[in-house]
Amino acid sequence: MDVDAIVNAANNDLQLGGGVAGAIRRKGGAAIQQECDAIGSIPIGSAAVTTGGNLKARHVIHAASMSLGGRTTAETLRRSTLYSLHLAAEHGLRSIAFPAVGTGIAGFPLDECAEIMLHEAVAHLAGKTSIEKIFFVLFDEAAKKEFNAAWREMRARGEVDAKATQTASGKIIPGRDKSISGDPMPLRGQPDPHETSRTKSGAGKTRQSPPGRNK
Repeated sequence: MDVDAIVNAANNDLQLGGGVAGAIRRKGGAAIQQECDAIGSIPIGSAAVTTGGNLKARHVIHAASMSLGGRTTAETLRRSTLYSLHLAAEHGLRSIAFPAVGTGIAGFPLDECAEIMLHEAVAHLAGKTSIEKIFFVLFDEAAKKEFNAAWREMRARGEVDAKATQTASGKIIPGRDKSISGDPMPLRGQPDPHETSRTKSGAGKTRQSPPGRNK
């Protein structure tokens, strides 16, 4: 997928095992795991950033919503989503793609995941940030249905800008140039034959305490 960063549903030891993490490891190459190993363990509910290896995305942001073999909670999902958005903004990134973090082996309910992640995305875009587009790359139609339902409920409660619109493709545009897309699409990571170098500024950095919410 052609975005500045994709988000990995990570454990706090940054071991790329199965699910989204496994797909990133296979398509991105060994360099991503090597960078994760150099970072080491991070606090649950935080995030770390590496380069994208062989992926089209320049960066991978590892959202640690659980321990290795553990479970995701509402609080660790909220904090790791917020962390990921702040890391992307700190690196000046303009687009980021999230999976439904924690809903695979971590066992977090999909409907709650949709509500939490959409809430954090909307709140972040309402503040000062470099991010212009946030994509949710969902596994199937069931996931898309839950995210669309959560979005409709947020609009009904008045939590989304009244100017927000939704196109037939599922793209939701709050304001003029910031968007959230709920389209289901496969995780892509094929090497770009025309790309010979990647930006590595800030690779391997992580924050040690939760960032504050944008004002």
